[in-house]
Amino acid sequence: MNEWPEFEERVTDELESLDDELSAIAPLRAKLRQADPDPVELRAAATTLHAFYNGVERILIQIVRHFDDSIPNSISWHRELLNQAVEATSGRSAILSAELHNQLVDYLGFRHVFRHNYPATLRWMQCKPLFQRLEQVHEAFRAEIEGFLGYHKQSEDPHDEQRK
Repeated sequence: MNEWPEFEERVTDELESLDDELSAIAPLRAKLRQADPDPVELRAAATTLHAFYNGVERILIQIVRHFDDSIPNSISWHRELLNQAVEATSGRSAILSAELHNQLVDYLGFRHVFRHNYPATLRWMQCKPLFQRLEQVHEAFRAEIEGFLGYHKQSEDPHDEQRK
């Protein structure tokens, strides 16, 4: 049985959810290019950064589970998952480039801050560089995931074998 279509659909659905998240905050992104946020806008920006990275992790988990048959489960699994995604294995190419991996490490760090502090303690200076790069990082992530799927679809698709 070929599990590829279901796997690809799950990953594509998650990519679309990330697109929707960023589309929903387009007015906030535009406003924060002009002025610093008020406390409510800061919370919205921080929540978006957190949601973005959670979406990244959900996609990486789908891919790692499909190709590597296991995901990290230690106390530092978030970092291990990101590190696993940048390494090729015998069954797959690297999921992420080293450059994108390094950018996502910053979002992982913010995720930790967001999850372990009260929102009132957040400062715009913590969020601003990540928020300003969010669209660019999102586009790079989408392109790398789509490239990864396209590359591996050829070896997973039984129709490709019939065409040879």
